[in-house]
Amino acid sequence: MCPRLILMKFRLSSIEGLEELLKPERLERLLKLEKERRGQPKDSLVFIGMANTAEYYWCGIKAWFLNKRSELGFFGAYLVDRIRYSLILGRIDKVPEGDEEILKTGSDLTLEDVEEILKKRKEKQLPRIAVENPEDWEEIEKELVAKFGGVPSEFVVWEIDEERLKEDPLYRGRILEIKHAEKYPKVRWNFEWGKYVVVGVPDGITDEFVYEFKSTTSSGGFAKKWLKPIAETQADLYGFFFRRKKKRVQIYSLKDNKTYTWEGVVDEGRAKEVLEKFEKVDSGELPPPPASWKCRRCEFANECPVKSSQPL
Repeated sequence: MCPRLILMKFRLSSIEGLEELLKPERLERLLKLEKERRGQPKDSLVFIGMANTAEYYWCGIKAWFLNKRSELGFFGAYLVDRIRYSLILGRIDKVPEGDEEILKTGSDLTLEDVEEILKKRKEKQLPRIAVENPEDWEEIEKELVAKFGGVPSEFVVWEIDEERLKEDPLYRGRILEIKHAEKYPKVRWNFEWGKYVVVGVPDGITDEFVYEFKSTTSSGGFAKKWLKPIAETQADLYGFFFRRKKKRVQIYSLKDNKTYTWEGVVDEGRAKEVLEKFEKVDSGELPPPPASWKCRRCEFANECPVKSSQPL
């Protein structure tokens, strides 16, 4: 029998009222109101992501396209985290309903409060497991019963779509992370930087370091040359904002079947530098063009103002 891949992960508990809040039409209205509140034009880019911004070192204009496309999602994450954490910490007792109340909720939360959320997650951390043979489930179930007194209700079990695994890079990346990344608690939060609200969730965060994991179907040589600068910068952004001094970066090569690891001190200078470079692009300054082979496989190639014509 050909082994299947079963993915197990924990389900985020649903909170009554959040689903209504996250409807695109409601979010779009709230985003417009929030930009007005911040004194920013409605077409101004305000909510950005750390991962997308670090992509500057793959292609500067792609980093902008990614952030522009994802702004509504980052804004939704910003709202949900402020409301969810306020509920967990007992600051509010229900999801707010009015627009003004929604936008105001969580404004008193600090990084110290987020650290308290992280502490709670460390205490209740559940394992993430990829099982390549369904027969292994019986042994895993015994371990869960021994550790938690039963199979936690937060667990769901999915059978992996093998065709999608081959064709969808994002899907494949998630599965490879589940299988190969080291397991640390996670927490997502947002930080003010100039006119921006920068949203980020490290692949792991401990008391001492931030953790970033990436995967590639290419070789380790490709990973070191092209992906490591992005992963390092992403970890620097996490360390800078979450106030961690050290970073641990890993890239798994599917071709080599090997994980490459780098550890070091968080470079706050590089974190600030990439934010400043991104801001210049957002202000209309065109970044240097990337290698032309990147353009040929880029989803934004047809609308890109700096598409490279350089030879390979």
